[in-house]
Amino acid sequence: GNIIILGLFTTNTIVGYYSLAQKLAGIITNIFQVLAQTLMPYFSKLREQNYQKFISVIKKIILYAGIANFIIIGLVLMASKFIYHLVSGYDNPIGYFSFSFWLCISFLTIFNVLFNPITIALKQDKFLSQIYFFVGISFIAYGSFLTYLYSYKGMLSSMLLVELLVFILSIIAMKRGFKIYGGK
Repeated sequence: GNIIILGLFTTNTIVGYYSLAQKLAGIITNIFQVLAQTLMPYFSKLREQNYQKFISVIKKIILYAGIANFIIIGLVLMASKFIYHLVSGYDNPIGYFSFSFWLCISFLTIFNVLFNPITIALKQDKFLSQIYFFVGISFIAYGSFLTYLYSYKGMLSSMLLVELLVFILSIIAMKRGFKIYGGK
């Protein structure tokens, strides 16, 4: 949706720079998506069999993945201009800025990806669906408005807001799940 909205309010050239930056940052988040998908069945089974161990494993995964997230995003961010130039073959301030900003967004995205299987294991999938529906619908409004006003920087800000909302609401969903299962 962000590419479509961006295309409505900017040029194809800007969409291209932005899209490449998004795809480059997506490479990093895909690594964590594979981890999260692999952990999903394990989390569900562990929650049922040994809740205390489930809590312990969750804490360790979030800690270690958070450290890895910080290191990976930090290193790539320091080399972002070089990486963007290497892949695109040219110097472009819009591309550099977009890639760097997408890396900052990806920091939250990675946590959201890791929170997803935890939230589902805690049987908060219905609440998670409501979160995504709310964030998606509201994104259309504020994403369009900010992009209209600030071009690709408005869209980048909108995407940051999306990830921040999902992050906060996912924490609320997990707390709800921990409250339900912690009381049993």
